[in-house]
Amino acid sequence: GPTRRRGRRTRRISGCGRSAAGGSAHSERRNATRLPDSRGVYDDFYKFLPTQGWTQVPLVQYHAGGAAAMFQGHVTEYEWALAQNLGAGVAACYRGENPYTSDAEKAILKKWIGFYKAHRETVLQPVVHMKRATGQDWDGFVHVNPLSSTKEVAVAMLFNPTHSAVETTVSVPVYYAGLDATAAVSVNGAAAQVLPVQRDYTIDLPVHFPPVSIFTVVISTP
Repeated sequence: GPTRRRGRRTRRISGCGRSAAGGSAHSERRNATRLPDSRGVYDDFYKFLPTQGWTQVPLVQYHAGGAAAMFQGHVTEYEWALAQNLGAGVAACYRGENPYTSDAEKAILKKWIGFYKAHRETVLQPVVHMKRATGQDWDGFVHVNPLSSTKEVAVAMLFNPTHSAVETTVSVPVYYAGLDATAAVSVNGAAAQVLPVQRDYTIDLPVHFPPVSIFTVVISTP
């Protein structure tokens, strides 16, 4: 990368004010980057805030990856990348001339950019880790914002990367969201339901994950 000299010291500039986040397998097949990218962003949240990192989505051919690494024209993989990045609050370099080339791609861009704008105050906040990706079960994390200017105090992103349905109860930690009694919980934009906060400051959320699915969970004060 570029360097800047100051006196006898040399400083490396890495993404200007940001550091690379997530995986670095951007010349791999697009469906092979899902797990390393998810793990990388999840792990990097132990070191810095969402706005301190950046990642990349190669819409067109990138280095040696060829057509197999391109996201453009592949709606499922493209949506997954958008959800991972925008849901994590991480900026990405979408490498290509056009952000969409079809109505389907335009629709998923509108969906996830709209989600990001609606919940920007929360998704830019620190993360509480829930479950690291293994590629064999659900994974996820939750942003917490106890000093929110609105009733919204947390946003969780849950992923099922497997090709099987997963039926489970997800325990969402809300201690650092400032909740201790009840919480209003909206899943995938549905009407909120009021759930009790357990003694360990978690919310028990029954979830039926369809194969290869993404769930958003918005948590507010009742």
